[in-house]
Amino acid sequence: MAVAGIAKRRTAKSMANKILRSALTEARYAKVGSKRDDSRKLADRLERAGLRSAAARALSLGLRRCRREHRCLSPACPQCAEAQQALLACATGKFTSDRVDETNIVFATIIPPNSSVPMGSLHKFDLANFKRRVRDGLAKTSAIWAAGAVDFTLNEHRDDVFEAHWSPHAHVFIATDHINDLAHGLRAAFPRSDKAPRPVVVKEWDGDFRAFSYVFKPHFTRRISVARATRFNPSTNGTRSCRATTYDRLRVQERIELALFLDAIGLGGRLLFRNVRLYGTAKSVRLQLTTG
Repeated sequence: MAVAGIAKRRTAKSMANKILRSALTEARYAKVGSKRDDSRKLADRLERAGLRSAAARALSLGLRRCRREHRCLSPACPQCAEAQQALLACATGKFTSDRVDETNIVFATIIPPNSSVPMGSLHKFDLANFKRRVRDGLAKTSAIWAAGAVDFTLNEHRDDVFEAHWSPHAHVFIATDHINDLAHGLRAAFPRSDKAPRPVVVKEWDGDFRAFSYVFKPHFTRRISVARATRFNPSTNGTRSCRATTYDRLRVQERIELALFLDAIGLGGRLLFRNVRLYGTAKSVRLQLTTG
C-alpha cells in the first residue's frame, strides 16, 4: 500500500507538470511583469555563490537560456513562475466563481504543527507529506473541496528570540455549508504551537479575484517578528506598545536556497487540492470536482 501510494503521488506530480507545460504558451508570457534580465540575475547569483551541484548548474543554465519559444519552465524562473501564476489564478478563479451560488467559499491559511524547516535544510523538506497532512486535516472538517497552493516565508525575530526558519503554509479556497463549523474543525485539526501561535486563519471570500493571484504568487518574503512595536491606539488617540510583524525581501542566500527547492519540485509541485483535479484543455487548464 505504501509503495502504491508513493507511485500514485509521483504520477499525479508528473501529470500536473505535463499539463502545465503544455498550457504555458507564449501568449501567457506576454502578460507577465518579469523580464529575461530577472532570470539572468538569478543565474548570476547562483554562479557567484559558487555552488557546484548538478542541480545548481542545471538551473543556472536553464535560466540563461530561457527565452521565447525556449522556456526553461522552472518554477524558480521569474518569468515562468509568473506565467504559471496567471494560468492557475485564472483557472481557480473560474472554478470557484462558478460554485459561489452553490455553497459558502472561504479563504484559509493553514500551518500544520511541527512543519517549520531550519535554514539550509529546505532540500530535506517533505512537501508531499506536508500536503498530505493538510488534506487529512481538511478531511476532518466540513470542507467539501479545497484548492490552493503551498507558500513559504522565512521567519525570523528582530531580537533573535528564536532561530530563523522556513515556514511552509497552505493558502486554500474551501467550500463548506457551514463556515463556523469549518473554522472550529480546522482549529481542532491544526492546533497552536510556539512557532505557529495562529495556525489557522479563515475568512469568507469577498469575491475579489486578486486573492487567486495571491495564492499562486511566485515571490516570497522574510517575515520579521518585533517584540515591542509602537502602534496608534484609537481609543486614547495615543500610542501603545505591542508585538508586530514586518516584511522584507529574502536575502541572496535565502533566495538561492528556495530557488533550488522550487526547481526540484517542478511545475505544479506547490499545488494542493482536495476533491479537485487539474486537467488540460486546448492550450489552457481547468479544475474539476472529483466527487459529488
